[in-house]
Amino acid sequence: MASRTSFFLNLSSTLLGAPRASNNGFTKIFGLLVSRYSTRLASQAIFGVACVCFSVPLFTNLYLALRVLWIQRKINHLNQLVDHRTSMHEANKRKLERILEVKEDTRKDMEKWMEGQEDLEKTLVFIIFDRELPQCSVDNDVDFDPTSVRHEQDEELLRTCATLKEYRTKIEEKINWAEAASKELNRSTDEEEKEMKRMQGELFRLLA
Repeated sequence: MASRTSFFLNLSSTLLGAPRASNNGFTKIFGLLVSRYSTRLASQAIFGVACVCFSVPLFTNLYLALRVLWIQRKINHLNQLVDHRTSMHEANKRKLERILEVKEDTRKDMEKWMEGQEDLEKTLVFIIFDRELPQCSVDNDVDFDPTSVRHEQDEELLRTCATLKEYRTKIEEKINWAEAASKELNRSTDEEEKEMKRMQGELFRLLA
């Protein structure tokens, strides 16, 4: 019995720490328990108290370590969200710059096309109303066909029309591209806003 009591006391002192046990009146507490209860029961009670005192800091440190690990994982996840959102923002910024550039090019092309259209209309008016075929001198022995001049002018007019049509087609392609890119940019911007709200939610949960 004495050896078992000594074992419980030594183990309890080890769990509590010998300096702390002695400073806290460990012997007095044991003596008080012995005066009211049996030595065996008192030693077991002291051992139970020592286990609790030893376990509480242990589990507290374990909980804090797990909490720090959880917070670190959340911070890493939050950093990933921030990086992803930043990359999306940069990509959307480049898309917007490209769209604005294409729209500006389209505006300039439209101005040139309008100028070409006006020149074409003036040429048509000239051909229809004011064109005069050159006359060949009687003394000139070179064969001359005035209709060939008209034919060349008509062909030049057709080439101009074809060029303007092709130019117009390129302008329409740019306009269609800008519209499609704008829709894609709007969709990507909506996703960026969702990522921002998600990131804010993660941050609020982390700080809670």
